[in-house]
Amino acid sequence: MNYSEITTALGKSMDTLSDSDLRSLNNMLVDEINSRIAKARQTIKRTLGKGAQVTVDDPRCAGKTYTIEKISAKMALLIENGSEYQHPVFGTSVSKKIRASLTMIKAAI
Repeated sequence: MNYSEITTALGKSMDTLSDSDLRSLNNMLVDEINSRIAKARQTIKRTLGKGAQVTVDDPRCAGKTYTIEKISAKMALLIENGSEYQHPVFGTSVSKKIRASLTMIKAAI
């Protein structure tokens, strides 16, 4: 059954479904989405690790590459490559760091 068949069937029977039926359907969809996201995170964590070169699927990060510094359950701490500058107060060398969702990072080619 594809998306259009499901929406057509639901549209025809929407008035006959009880509130508990709709809640059950909603819970089933949310659980499936969460399961798919968790699988995607696990795949990324298995293939990419600390020190890997990545890109971020976000318009603000277009054209930039990053190095993974740390990976947690849902996020990664990334260092922008070639972004070293002098700290204005302490004068030490600092790199730009960002946090990105695991599902938004891709291996740099």
